[in-house]
Amino acid sequence: MNDPENEWPAGGPRWGPRMSDRTIQEILSQLADLRERLPAERAEPLSAGSSWLAAAERDDRLRWVLEQARAVLVELDQDARIIFVSPNVEQITGHRPDEFRGIYVGDRVHPDDLERLIDVSRAMGSGTSPERVRLRAKHRDGGWVHFEAVSAARFRACDGQIHSVSVLCDVTERQEAWARLRESEARYRVIVEANREAILEVDDRGRSTYQTGVARELLGLSSEELSAVSLFTLVHPEDRPRVEQTLRAAFRSGETVKLKPFRMRHQDGHWVWYECTGLSYRRADGERRFIAVGRDFTDRRREEEERRALQQRMEQVQRLESLGVLAGGIAHDFNNLLTPIIGETRLALGDLPARSPLRERLERILRAAQRAADLTRKMLANAGAETLRTDRVDLSQLVDEMAHLVGDGAAAQVAIRYELVKGLPKVEGDVTQIGQVIMNLVTNALEALSERGVVAIRTGDVDLAHSLPNQVPGLGEALAAGHYVYLEVEDSGCGMTADTLARIFDPFFTTKFTGRGLGLAAVLGIVRSHEGGIEIDSRPGEGTRFRVLFPAP
Repeated sequence: MNDPENEWPAGGPRWGPRMSDRTIQEILSQLADLRERLPAERAEPLSAGSSWLAAAERDDRLRWVLEQARAVLVELDQDARIIFVSPNVEQITGHRPDEFRGIYVGDRVHPDDLERLIDVSRAMGSGTSPERVRLRAKHRDGGWVHFEAVSAARFRACDGQIHSVSVLCDVTERQEAWARLRESEARYRVIVEANREAILEVDDRGRSTYQTGVARELLGLSSEELSAVSLFTLVHPEDRPRVEQTLRAAFRSGETVKLKPFRMRHQDGHWVWYECTGLSYRRADGERRFIAVGRDFTDRRREEEERRALQQRMEQVQRLESLGVLAGGIAHDFNNLLTPIIGETRLALGDLPARSPLRERLERILRAAQRAADLTRKMLANAGAETLRTDRVDLSQLVDEMAHLVGDGAAAQVAIRYELVKGLPKVEGDVTQIGQVIMNLVTNALEALSERGVVAIRTGDVDLAHSLPNQVPGLGEALAAGHYVYLEVEDSGCGMTADTLARIFDPFFTTKFTGRGLGLAAVLGIVRSHEGGIEIDSRPGEGTRFRVLFPAP
């Protein structure tokens, strides 16, 4: 679009291509030939004040050239008054030639062009290179005709004055075409910028040769910064091979391609997701460019991930609820069977003599039945079906009282470190069930250690200014804002993978050969019945930290 030679001074319009130098030379050649022939052909010399062009213009060859070029010949005296104008001026401007004669040339020129015309006239020399100027002349219908004027010759007339001859070529159609093109370009730019699409044009090296404001905003880079780097270097390493391969194939084929969402590095270092469709085209100079039209996919990607996570969470909650109902039903029926076994065994032991050989067998039966009853209590706790007895529990004191039980399960080279805060608000809950939470979490921590390591048991309280999303399905969407007392158990063991973390609260799921998979399931049921929350932080090889939060009054 840009052609500096066809531009007006600052603020003025741009013009169509110059009048052909070949056309100008043809007109000048005709004039030179006529200047040599006319004085010889006329019997008398031209009288003072007469126009040499008036006589020259009668030549058919010159008339034909002017008509073909849509050009007008104008002769001016030294006061810039029009002495002669060729007859075809009426065809171009609607004015007869006699309407021009004797008037100051500036009276028919657009006011904005007059100063430019005067400057060129003053600078006009006697050299062979014509001086060019673009100007507008008034049409009879009120519009403006666009001319490109060339000073063709200067000579001394019979009256002794210096006259000048100029050729004016009508470029109105070209100017209007350029105006339509500029209007179309302006419309295109408005549409492109208004639709909020991130549009990038790149060469075969990945350098941006054009970008919209939305694209610059997307990456946080200026036009100069984008032009100085290959966009491939901004693409995430995991996505780069796919993007490069797709773009290079598009450069070869010229077909439309759709790039699946990929990541690009923003100027501040974070990654944005970009989705686009594009195709390559060949420029007039033969080089190929690729135009990508796309948009910021980051928010949509986040929404999709959140929706996917919510769906997985709901599925896991449903699975836990189903397993809990199943476990609760089995535990309830199993407990009904155990009640007479335990009762009758105790009665039988009461009836037996102290030295009866059957006593040892009955005691083994009783111990096995009691272990089975303990197992059913865990299953009922997971299902939330165990009766909740409300007490005011000092969490730090409860942990301290259970220290001997906790220590009994620790290996010789395992250190248990207590970090208990005294004077914590008392928790409303079942002391037996909360004690079971402590034991189950500590037991899991000890089993996560091979032969040596550290288990830290902490208590404390925390204020949640805002609701906290629950990490564990089955505990509700979020933990409400408020004051909480927490129990934290951390080990330096092997940690857990993401797959294991997703299933640790499933009833009967265990990674231990001898485990039954009910310890953490029971913890989940107890915390849920106490309207609490659970936080987990675990990575393979880096240990695990459980934090259980209970509402404080």
